[in-house]
Amino acid sequence: MARKPRIFYSGAIYHVMLRGNGGEKIFFSNSDRKHFYSLIREGIERFVYQVHAFCLMSNHVHLAIQTTDIPLSKIMHNIGFRYTQWINHHQNKKGHLFQGRYKAILIEDDAYLLEVVRYIHLNPVKANIVQCAEDYQWSSHRAYLGMAKLNWVSTNKVLNMLAVKPGLARIKLREFIAKQNESQGAEKNAEIDDIILFERSPKIQPVDCAATTLSLPQIISTVCMHQSISESELYDNKHTRRHADIRAKIGWLARETGTCTLTEVAKLFEKDVSGLIRKIYQMESIPWVLNELNMLKFALNKSRSQA
Repeated sequence: MARKPRIFYSGAIYHVMLRGNGGEKIFFSNSDRKHFYSLIREGIERFVYQVHAFCLMSNHVHLAIQTTDIPLSKIMHNIGFRYTQWINHHQNKKGHLFQGRYKAILIEDDAYLLEVVRYIHLNPVKANIVQCAEDYQWSSHRAYLGMAKLNWVSTNKVLNMLAVKPGLARIKLREFIAKQNESQGAEKNAEIDDIILFERSPKIQPVDCAATTLSLPQIISTVCMHQSISESELYDNKHTRRHADIRAKIGWLARETGTCTLTEVAKLFEKDVSGLIRKIYQMESIPWVLNELNMLKFALNKSRSQA
C-alpha cells in the first residue's frame, strides 16, 4: 500500500513521535540523551526549524517542531539516521533503531499546540516516572519554567499564548499542566508507552440514514445555534478556521449519532472529506472540545428519543 503523503508548508508545526523498534529502548545513558540534544541543535542551525517542546522517554521521543522551507522528512531523516549510527556504534548493534518511519500530526491552531505541549510534558508523569512534570530532566518543561537553560528550545510562542509577562506566563503554564495532571486520577499510573496521541482511525463507515429520526439539518441547526452563527455562513465557502471548526463539529456529531457519513457532510458543504477528517482528529484530542461535543450529542439524542 502506498504511503500517504505528508502535509507540508513553510511554518507548519507538527507533533512528531519516534518509537524504538519493537518497543525497545533507544536511550541507554545520559550521554545518549545529550547526544540527541546535540543532533537537534545542529539540525536547527542547518535546516532552520524550531522545537517548541520535546520529551525523551526510554523507548520513544515526542517533539513539537515548526519547519521553515526544509521539509520535515529531511529534518527527521537527519536526526534518525545520525542517532542510529551513534547507538549502533556505542551498543555494538546493527540494523534499525526506530520502528518504521516517524509519525507526525499537523498542528493547525494555537489551542491545539498548547494541548500538545501539555501532553508531551506529562509523558513521564503518566508513565509514573515522576510525580510532577518539572521533576523530569529530559523534557522541555523545566526550560519553560526557567529551571533549565536549553537555548535551542523555542518557548516564546507558547508562553505568549498565556500571558505577556514571562513570569506570569510560567505560572499559568505550571497551573495548566498541573490541572490536567490532577484531573487524571487513577489514570496517572497508565503506561504512556501504550498510548499514541491522535492515532484513532476516524469512523467513516456508511450508515443507513433512514434508520434514524435525527436529520443532518437538525444537527446543523443545533450547532449553529450553540456557536451563535447563521447557517447560511457555512455554505458561503468561507475559509476561516472558525467556520472549518464548526463544519467539523457537525461532521463529528453526524458520524457519532449515526445520522450520515462524513463523505455526505463534506459533499453538502462542498469541502474535501480528508480536510474534514483531519479537523475531527484534532478536536478529538482536545478534552474541553470533546466534552462540548459530547454534551451536544447528548442533547441531540435526547431530543430524538422524545420525538
